Amino acid sequence: MMYSVARNVLEDLRSFVQKIKKDNSSENIQCVNSVIASISGGNITEAKQRRKLANALGLPLKRISKCHRVRTNVLKSEKSSWAFTKANTRSDSIPDEDKKAAYDFWLNPSISRPTGNKKDIKRMITGPKAYVSHMIHVLEKTQTEVYNEFEKKYPQIKMSLKTFERCKPYFVRGVRPSDRETCCCRYHTEIKTVFESFTKYRQELLAEKVEFQDRFRVYESVTDMCNESLCEADTGGYHKLTCLKRDCAACGVQLIELMPEETGESESVCGVKWDKF
Repeated sequence: MMYSVARNVLEDLRSFVQKIKKDNSSENIQCVNSVIASISGGNITEAKQRRKLANALGLPLKRISKCHRVRTNVLKSEKSSWAFTKANTRSDSIPDEDKKAAYDFWLNPSISRPTGNKKDIKRMITGPKAYVSHMIHVLEKTQTEVYNEFEKKYPQIKMSLKTFERCKPYFVRGVRPSDRETCCCRYHTEIKTVFESFTKYRQELLAEKVEFQDRFRVYESVTDMCNESLCEADTGGYHKLTCLKRDCAACGVQLIELMPEETGESESVCGVKWDKF
């Protein structure tokens, strides 16, 4: 019986695809891609049946592979992770925009950070043999400390600690001893001391120059500042190697805007001190 149902469904899909693909409008192309992506999941790939599926639908194999990549990117995107978290929080009187603010706050560079290991991936099941996945983030503080900072930043949002914790992304967890194995070489240690001195100096300048407060931002971490000089990361949160090597023409340190006092071009510039390794 199941074989008969599967055969009839596949036949209906084939007739639908063949009928709609004759019109090459963007709407029809997106519609066909959505249909193919919905049936070209992990089971088809694991069983090595992509070519058979392509023959059954009357489509080239490249089209099936492309739609499979689209499906994979969607399930690994930040949007799908937020959709999963939103679906697993209670539908109470708290607006979705407040829940999204709490969700994004957990991902603040000063609150949580990626482990740095590409193998640290968290998967959550969303349905029968369907998953969403994201790189693991570890907390730099306790959950109570994070909640207290959230209340200070968003005093207009009324949210209990339990509700705030339910808005935490599924891939954010507490730090473990193995997560504390970080590099302590001169390169990584000294950049932190330079960044702290730079941040302190910029805060002092912005306190004096109120008119620049909307133009220049205070970076929350070294990662936050580095991201400002790189192209947008992919759905997994990783940057292209060409961007990291500074071989990309679209990004670079020139994207970080500096005040004249920070570049030494102003007469009012003063010395900035930081610890040396």
